[in-house]
Amino acid sequence: MITGINKTFAPFQEPQDPTELATHALHQAYSTLTLYLDLGGLAALSRTSSELRNLFQGIFEETQKARDTLTVWQTLARLTRSESPQIDPQSSDNSLIDLARGFSQWCEQNQEVLSQITDLPLYKNNLQTLPPAITNLTNLRELYLSNNNLQTLPQEITNLTNLSDLSLSDNNLQTLPQEITNLTNLQRLFLSDNNLQTLPLEITNLTNLAYLRLQNNNLHTLPQEITNLTNLKILYLKNNNL
Repeated sequence: MITGINKTFAPFQEPQDPTELATHALHQAYSTLTLYLDLGGLAALSRTSSELRNLFQGIFEETQKARDTLTVWQTLARLTRSESPQIDPQSSDNSLIDLARGFSQWCEQNQEVLSQITDLPLYKNNLQTLPPAITNLTNLRELYLSNNNLQTLPQEITNLTNLSDLSLSDNNLQTLPQEITNLTNLQRLFLSDNNLQTLPLEITNLTNLAYLRLQNNNLHTLPQEITNLTNLKILYLKNNNL
């Protein structure tokens, strides 16, 4: 039989600095086990386990964002023949998060050369997010994001108003934001092999669209206003629920 031991535990407080998350998580894991052993209470274990799940989820999301940022950073550095961060395969999550924080400053320092990039290939990188600083690519015309793990269209993309080609095929997109209407210069939009069920009405405002690929989704309806796309030459809709 487990007997209680007099111990005082500080209330759970998630650290504000992401670099402290991993250490804090280990501390909380230890505290969880100690609570269970000392108090013998499943209620306490359940409560603390829930807090731990949220904490570990936060760590995972921060680390994924850092990895995505570093991937984009390395690609841009290669295109501009600039120095890129050196990533040790054995780097801790905290190290990756710290390293990725330098991306915004790097973009500011290289604004002139970044503004000259017109073509950005980011396909097959397991990306789930894009860093906000990507909006520094003010003259970007072609953005290739196929074969990643995007579940939503990153807000940053809708600020790249000079885009003419946007490839998002083979991701996990379920919806498109209304802000897609900002991409008024878009001529080719590739959205095949996603999980789209509907299209926002705003997509019909992209009157310069000539190519729209939507095959292999879960679409069950199309906006009637799609007829507004008078410059549309090719529309692929195969393997949907229309």
